Amino acid sequence: MERKPYLEDIPLEQALATFFGELEESGFLSSLSSESVPLEEALGLYTKDTLTAIARNVISTGGWSTLRKAQLRDRIVQELRDLQALAWIVEDLDKTEKTALRIILENGGSMPWEAFDKEFGNDLQES
Repeated sequence: MERKPYLEDIPLEQALATFFGELEESGFLSSLSSESVPLEEALGLYTKDTLTAIARNVISTGGWSTLRKAQLRDRIVQELRDLQALAWIVEDLDKTEKTALRIILENGGSMPWEAFDKEFGNDLQES
């Protein structure tokens, strides 16, 4: 069988539907729905660039640009466990973001993705 390394020229919506359909069919998406993944482990799934973007919003004192991925992950976790840092983060949220956070906290810290997406939307296709 000849390997085709490039996608066909198809509309984005169709490509995304096919991609997510394959993920669903393989069971991959359901394996991501665990609610008991430790924060350190969850953050470890992200790239260093993504962690750097998170750090810009979480670490008020800066200093994240020279950190390696594991150090960056640990620093983000440290900040998220600090009550003063959390107050700084929450203060910077807009009204909709604060509402989303309140609803999630009222539901034990989690919310089904479908319900969150319906209520608040998502930015998965923005980047």
